[in-house]
Amino acid sequence: MRNPKPPTFDLFGEPVINLSTQSPLSTVEKKLKPKLTKVSKFGDAKSDSTVKKKPANIPDKNIQQAFLPGLSRRGRPRSKNPITAVERTAEHRRKRLAEGSKRVEMILAPEVARQLETLAEHYKEPRSEVIATLVSKAFIKLFKAKLTKA
Repeated sequence: MRNPKPPTFDLFGEPVINLSTQSPLSTVEKKLKPKLTKVSKFGDAKSDSTVKKKPANIPDKNIQQAFLPGLSRRGRPRSKNPITAVERTAEHRRKRLAEGSKRVEMILAPEVARQLETLAEHYKEPRSEVIATLVSKAFIKLFKAKLTKA
């Protein structure tokens, strides 16, 4: 059992009766019209394009984001007075030194360096923070012991 074709309408919404005398414009319109959806027995609408399985639109990690004018690579608005990463780091370091922080440079044995790196990854903290925590704990242990003996 075939379903009859739905009526064709002209530009004004009137049904077109004689299909053989259509103008070339109406054939162009026919090509531009979106496909009609098919209704199954179960009542859900499916179009021809959705019947085929399409791969998920997951962008490849190697593809870079398109250039967006006025936005940084991370999608944030660009600053009117841009600062290089080197300047930003130096400014942050100066600020910490002004607050009383000390810059300490250490040369560690390879085994100790690996252990420090493992601790930093485990706690998800920077190496400087791991060292600061270890020194603080050692200081508290040492002076608590001295205070309890006195």
